[in-house]
Order: sequence, then structure tokens, then C-alpha cells
Amino acid sequence: MTEVKQERRTNRSTNQREALSNLLDYARLKGGFDHIFIVDDDGELVAYSNPMGDAATLAPMAWVLQKAAGTLPGPVSFEKAETVLIQVSEGKSLACHFIRGRFNGAILATVEGKMPSSTEKILAGTVESYLRILTKR
Repeated sequence: MTEVKQERRTNRSTNQREALSNLLDYARLKGGFDHIFIVDDDGELVAYSNPMGDAATLAPMAWVLQKAAGTLPGPVSFEKAETVLIQVSEGKSLACHFIRGRFNGAILATVEGKMPSSTEKILAGTVESYLRILTKR
């Protein structure tokens, strides 16, 4: 874990795109994710970690999940959910944390197998840093 903290503190940039890439690389390592990326409200890629992986293919999933959230009635409705985890025992799992406010969109992460228990917290913290980067520049 020390290696991850060290990387975040030394790998900084005044360039917005590089700063976002560094942020997502750090979050990917911290969460043990295969890939992590941010999409806007239309499902278009805003930023992604290296390697990019299947981000372009999965980017529209945030839009699909957001639209589905409004159509599910009763106890299965997740309209107010901040994070949706799609867990699979084999293959890739997907986490989607919705960004609402001045900048709308979502941050998504994929991992082989089950998502770590810290996923929701890591994604929420990454969104805070993302918004800070966007408003500073």
C-alpha cells in the first residue's frame, strides 16, 4: 500500500488530462481494479486509467444503468442509489458510481471476479478528487 500512496504524491500534473489519468491510475491500483474510467452523462469517455482496456465498450453501461434506475418500481428501484455493483463469480464484475451535481456522469470500474468491499468508498473518493481537478483548472 505504501507504493500506491508514494505514486500518488509524486506523480502530479498541472495538465488536466494528465491529472485525471494519474488519479484514475492511482484509484485502479488502490482498488485492485483491472480498469477504471469516467463517462459523462451521455456515456462518452471523459478519462480512463492505463491500460484503457474495454472502457470504450463499457462506457454506455452507465447510461443504461441510469435509465434503468428510473424504470424499476417498488423495492427493486435504485433511482437514488449512488453506486451499483454487478457481481459475477466468474468473469468481470462492474461497479458504477453516479456523479450528480454540477458535472453529471459516472465512474466505472471493472475487476476479474468479485469487487473488493472497499469499492464504493474508493469510487466516491475518486469522484471527489475528479471534481476538484475539474473546478481548479
